[in-house]
Amino acid sequence: MASARCVWDFTTGDARRFCDRLSLPWRGEFALMEGHPTISTGFAFMTATLLAVPVMNLLFRPIILVASSHLLGHLEAEDPASQHPDATMPQRMFPAR
Repeated sequence: MASARCVWDFTTGDARRFCDRLSLPWRGEFALMEGHPTISTGFAFMTATLLAVPVMNLLFRPIILVASSHLLGHLEAEDPASQHPDATMPQRMFPAR
């Protein structure tokens, strides 16, 4: 029975490693939002308020998506290294003039 191993063996950490790999693309965004708690809290409350209106949420849903990408771009422009804190900054390919 040693060969009949369960796919989701929670005791060895397989599920934790799987979930950890799934979260890789969003780690930089999580770190960025954790670095600006007041902005992220205000944006979350405003999003919840706008989406709570029954008919207007159809109009505000795409507006909120555009606003969230715009906000993320502004926050990353302030500190580009915070996008992926574990990644090293690449070397410049061309010399500065």
